[in-house]
Amino acid sequence: MQLQWLNSFNEDGATRHSNAWTNLYTTGYWVEFNTSDHESQLESLLNVVDPWALDEKFMLEERAVIEQEYNIGFAEDPYLTINLERTSALLGKTPFARSVIGTPDAIRKYDLAEARQLHKHSHRLENATLLVTGDSSTEQMAQWLSAMNLPSIDNQNELPDPPRIDLPNIVDEQDVRSRNIPSTFYFEKLVEIESCGNVAQCDITFQILRSVIDSSMQGGIAAALRFDNFIARAFSFHLYSLGDSNAVVSFIAQPDLGISLQTLNDAFVDAWSATSEGGIPMKSFERMRKRIMNKLDNITDKPAHAMGIALDQLMSGKPVYSPEAQRAALTAANYEQIMKLLESLHDNGRLVIRRVSTVDE
Repeated sequence: MQLQWLNSFNEDGATRHSNAWTNLYTTGYWVEFNTSDHESQLESLLNVVDPWALDEKFMLEERAVIEQEYNIGFAEDPYLTINLERTSALLGKTPFARSVIGTPDAIRKYDLAEARQLHKHSHRLENATLLVTGDSSTEQMAQWLSAMNLPSIDNQNELPDPPRIDLPNIVDEQDVRSRNIPSTFYFEKLVEIESCGNVAQCDITFQILRSVIDSSMQGGIAAALRFDNFIARAFSFHLYSLGDSNAVVSFIAQPDLGISLQTLNDAFVDAWSATSEGGIPMKSFERMRKRIMNKLDNITDKPAHAMGIALDQLMSGKPVYSPEAQRAALTAANYEQIMKLLESLHDNGRLVIRRVSTVDE
């Protein structure tokens, strides 16, 4: 059995235990337990909301551990410099541009009093969501929580509103030389979007459109860039929402043998323009919807799937919905809504293009 305690406060936070994780939206803690020791394990989760009673020496040691984690996970990453620069160019100084772990200089300046205040402000029961997976029943969990004087499992806390991005439209296009990474083309665009319905409907709308564009179907870019012309040796395409009012299009690719970065640039812009201006055919929309539905029909571990949806939503700072709501949203998916989102992606926005070539080219 596994329990996950997710603090739903949108803030840069730091983890306190090895059985924890954090991102820009949430901090999560988890324990595994048998029904016989549920009380002690639930108590261990509750401890994360207690006021800190840690001595300064221990906290300074933990701060040093964070710096070591940075050095291990980030300092040697050859893509770190370009990734930080791209993020800053696209998202400015908005909360979405922040690094969760920070920089070495910032880590060394972490103030212990501020850390205590952040913990007090963010780690509160009214900000928390409890997820349970395993063989305990809803009735059993309700009894356990009641015995510990915890809120009813029927209570649903409101998540904080996500920050709204209000940045001027720009076109920032640069050629960059690097000694550390292979030739790579980056195309990233931040746009404003209108509401696409409830959370499940929006997720399905994004999933269908993203999947079609990332395919060799009509309306997709894969055929033009890889399967027909061998322009890109490898590429990744992402489309995701930031908060309720913004979306990001991201295309990252490495040119095929003998293909220049400018040729890759031009080929992608042509393929993207053909899709964003011409739209995707109805038959591609229907085919992708059936493909996703078939994938849902063939899920064998349904509890794990439900847990995955819940975690994905909370890790994105969004309300949780059920697999049934996901299926209903897919059934009701609207072609016009897909096209409306695609039109938003074509509209003006913040466009960042980087053509990174190695120094010895």
